Amino acid sequence: VTGVQTCALPIWRRLNAPRRASLQLLEQYYASWQSTGDTATFSRQVNELLRRAALTAYDPEQVASLTGADWIAFLDQQLPAADGFAAWGHHFEDFPYRPQTHAAELDSLYAITQRWLREYRVQP
Repeated sequence: VTGVQTCALPIWRRLNAPRRASLQLLEQYYASWQSTGDTATFSRQVNELLRRAALTAYDPEQVASLTGADWIAFLDQQLPAADGFAAWGHHFEDFPYRPQTHAAELDSLYAITQRWLREYRVQP
């Protein structure tokens, strides 16, 4: 192990602590949804988690005011591939209000959220 690696590891861990905490929360929310079936709570929790992560990583003035299509476009701008939240369209926004949401849809929401939390880049 070189001196640079020894110095860089604590910095990397500190910078990635919010990401790790967000991923752990996502796992807790997902497990809770699987046991309770409460789709409205799960989808609200996911959106709030994404919002908190974005507010931490990007300019809060830019992120805080984003809603609807602008929020989804912002999330997708942070992903390297085109198969992000825009593919969900209005469904992402109305998950908490839909009386019936299929498990496969929420599994996909979990997967894309997990991917976003792993891959977003913190603004310097």
